[in-house]
Amino acid sequence: MDLKVSNGAKASTCFHSGFWLLATLYKAQLNSLMELTGSNDEFDTYTESFCDSYQDKLGERYRYIKRLMPSIQTYDYKAFTRTCKDEIKTNANLNIWFDPIVYFPSVQSSDLCDSQWSAFNKIKADASTADDASAYVYASYLNSMIFNLDEQMSVEYDNCINKRVIDDPETWAANHVT
Repeated sequence: MDLKVSNGAKASTCFHSGFWLLATLYKAQLNSLMELTGSNDEFDTYTESFCDSYQDKLGERYRYIKRLMPSIQTYDYKAFTRTCKDEIKTNANLNIWFDPIVYFPSVQSSDLCDSQWSAFNKIKADASTADDASAYVYASYLNSMIFNLDEQMSVEYDNCINKRVIDDPETWAANHVT
């Protein structure tokens, strides 16, 4: 298996990490500005964590793919699922805050692993990408990004629903119009 890093995999790594950096750091900076304390402790903690650990964590998704490859190559779904779940459960570096594979606790590892199994088998079926580790890494990033963004939309939607409006719209409207 070729472990050279393609430009496509670099771009997906940068986008994926950048998205979670922006989401986390912007929120930390905004909280700091809103408090008007002048303290950027939360922001500083995140930026130091990122700078101190990025180099070590960058290759983690490649190592994850490398551990899954034997079961992908042999089309062994049970071994793949077992390894995938074990990696997600036991490898904290695979789920670091700026490079999450499962960002929301409500995302089930079994669902993510099933989806990655499907994506990886499509790559394996294409002779031009079957042995290209970067194609699997790219698919892994894309797959976890889709799962996490779907879950984020679901959480945002759930937070948007006001149960009091649904239960008694007339009373709610009367209380807020007058």
